[in-house]
Amino acid sequence: MIDTPPSARKIPAVPADPAEHAVRFAHTWADRLEHHDEGRMHALDIPEHQIGASDLEHGVPWRVFFPHERTRGGNVPGGRITVDSGVLNPELNAEKYGPQYASLWKKARLRDRIDSIIVHEYEEAKGVSHEEAVARAGHRVARLSPGAGDPPCYVRGSDRSRSGLSRSSRRWYAAHVSR
Repeated sequence: MIDTPPSARKIPAVPADPAEHAVRFAHTWADRLEHHDEGRMHALDIPEHQIGASDLEHGVPWRVFFPHERTRGGNVPGGRITVDSGVLNPELNAEKYGPQYASLWKKARLRDRIDSIIVHEYEEAKGVSHEEAVARAGHRVARLSPGAGDPPCYVRGSDRSRSGLSRSSRRWYAAHVSR
């Protein structure tokens, strides 16, 4: 190493705070997360005019992934949908939703987290309440995936059920909806 290593400068390589770690990771990999999230929005049939938003505060004319925000995602006027670094934080809203939800969110694959946020924000952009968006999200994905009425976070993996959803995704959604 050419310079003093971070450990010698008393700078932790990985921050102890999960939110700070999520933001650092998001900034490092923003280009890849941008590409992935836009692709997921297309795969979930989000209308083109609702994908991404401008970020004039940071000098970016258009983006889908906002690495500096920490809420998981959002929708802005015009129903434009974004995802942010909060989707990377395994402990976000753990106190609000309880330990069962926190455990399922922490274990969920990143793709499942991102899909669930995109579909949820899409439903909220239609003007419904948070609770109604959670309920409707399952119906939205049901039209896109084989299992009618299944949760908005689905995977195509080795442990998938006949509906194409992993057990952990179904548990995560059940915990989220029950709140």
